[in-house]
Amino acid sequence: MVKTGEGLTPDTLTVNERVLLHLREGGAAQAVDAYPLTQPGIAGGLGIRVNHVSRAVKQLIRQRLVAESVARMRGEVRRRKVYTVTPEGHALAQQLAAELGRRLIVATDARGERTLPASEARHLVAPPTLTRLLRMVDAGGRLDLRRSEAPPREHPRFEEGRPNPQPLVGRTEEVDAFRRWLANGPPVLAVIGPRGIGKTSLANAAVDDSRPRFWWSLRPGDTPESVLRGLAAFLADLGRRDLRARAARGAIDWREAGKILARDLRGTDALLVLDDVHEAGPELARYVDAILESSAAAACRVAVISEVPLPQRKPLLAEGRLAELTLRGLDREAARALLPDVVDDAEFAKVYGLTQGNPLSLKLLTAEASPAEYTAEERALLKVLRMRQDEG
Repeated sequence: MVKTGEGLTPDTLTVNERVLLHLREGGAAQAVDAYPLTQPGIAGGLGIRVNHVSRAVKQLIRQRLVAESVARMRGEVRRRKVYTVTPEGHALAQQLAAELGRRLIVATDARGERTLPASEARHLVAPPTLTRLLRMVDAGGRLDLRRSEAPPREHPRFEEGRPNPQPLVGRTEEVDAFRRWLANGPPVLAVIGPRGIGKTSLANAAVDDSRPRFWWSLRPGDTPESVLRGLAAFLADLGRRDLRARAARGAIDWREAGKILARDLRGTDALLVLDDVHEAGPELARYVDAILESSAAAACRVAVISEVPLPQRKPLLAEGRLAELTLRGLDREAARALLPDVVDDAEFAKVYGLTQGNPLSLKLLTAEASPAEYTAEERALLKVLRMRQDEG
């Protein structure tokens, strides 16, 4: 129970409580735009990682505080999972809001300092919610209104489809090359290689939190509207709201999107990671090109992960705006370290010869797990590899 006079700090609520309160505060938006109720929307609103949101909603669903459903996003073909508060969850969220509202913050503006309860202070921020206020107060419970936003506790991040980081085997040189590019390279880096070679894992391990980061893994069915909506949420966290305001008025041509992005990204020093860009259809590919051009013009960094070279590779290389990092199979030592000890030397030699050190193929061919745990594409690859093994 919160006592009158206690301060409000960023750590006042747990992640689960913040997610629950966010869904209660944003529930009215579902009729207009359900995106804030998706996992990426929740993560963007709270300034936390999507995987943290994923864990939280699973726990809240088990506790019957949150319900999962599907809704069609404006401008998207596929439906997406959205989360809403149950009656039990609403009662708890209402209690949290009441207790949070009694906590005090110190607001500072050009006129000086004033102490007021969070229930009143939330009207000083936009949107006027308690979860937004939690993001903007510092560890001492102070809200600095002398700038458009209080300084962030950490660089904003928006991540859709980024996997949880895993230990990386045998890619020391490639990680060093990626980080050298981040520190002092041309605007665009293309990480190229066949499926399963470890492109995404490499980027996942090489990025750090030293700058704002946008990560989007493209999937079949992604539309320009969905990607631009994610970018708009990311930029809004940086205090750049032009793209969000323009998107609210309707569809944006790729040329106009590029102009707005170049303006909004300027001065942010952001890193954009576009994963699996080979999945982009013809329409979305034009917007991907616009993102590359506008990011480069704004002196940001863009890491593009693809199974094939970029279509605009030649002009970008000629202009000195592109670096390439082509991944090949792991060497024998790294491949051996990746496999379980139960694989003897004779079996390893055969497996390595078949896979040429492709990490995914190595894991599939030596895994003892049921193929039912794999995707259809992985089961097909496993079948081919085992046929080759039998033929050998």
